[in-house]
Amino acid sequence: MMAPRPSKTAKHSSQETAHARRVDPLETAQFAQHAKDWWDPQGSMAMLHEINPTRMGYIRQMLSEPQPQEKPLKGMRICDLGCGAGLVSLALSRLGADVTGLDATAALILAGQQQARTEGLPVTFLHMTSDQLAAEGTVFDHLVCLEMLEHVPDPQSIIDDAAALLRPGGTAIFSTLNRTTKSFFGGILFAEYLAGWVPRGTHQWRRFIKPDELIEMTKKAGFQAKDVTGMSYDPLRGIFHLSDDQSINYFLTVEKQT
Repeated sequence: MMAPRPSKTAKHSSQETAHARRVDPLETAQFAQHAKDWWDPQGSMAMLHEINPTRMGYIRQMLSEPQPQEKPLKGMRICDLGCGAGLVSLALSRLGADVTGLDATAALILAGQQQARTEGLPVTFLHMTSDQLAAEGTVFDHLVCLEMLEHVPDPQSIIDDAAALLRPGGTAIFSTLNRTTKSFFGGILFAEYLAGWVPRGTHQWRRFIKPDELIEMTKKAGFQAKDVTGMSYDPLRGIFHLSDDQSINYFLTVEKQT
């Protein structure tokens, strides 16, 4: 006897559940408000512009050889998961990578496409969720997911999708905020309400993720941890830099097991 096919109602309900695990409509609505000035270094996303050189330095360190090259990422197919308006996507493209940026906020995808056209960079931007792209069978050499996990209802679902989007042996780089007392005062009270570095209400402390929690999530998805590095702010020089201090911001690099 043949098993009954799932009804259209059941299929639709399953799709809604998958979407709800990966997308918080309040978060996407908030970020959509900043699409128009996302690429303004003095705009509402100025903090992302400030930390981007440090983020790109870490990515280069993890993905390319140490000797300087003009296009160190040439030939690499990289997915920027939760790309926003493409600060990292375009930076990766400038380094030679074949980049696909993915985000659930339509306004940010449009802003990224416009900036890519302005700079003449061949970045592909997709308005879809990670599970939708994974369902198409698309596979990348490497994947980055920066400052995104703390904005979704179920980070594990995103990490599972990241594994599905990577070839065996591929590298995934995540960055997020640690759930500590220091991150509450530094990442929310100071950054949002005192210094005004990021718009108020950008972060919810309960969604911050401890490094050991993130490592465990990636392990469940079939990854092996390779590196954990912190990112700190130097008030004397006014710059962000890589450090051993993981109490607020940190990176985790993992490799998909074969």
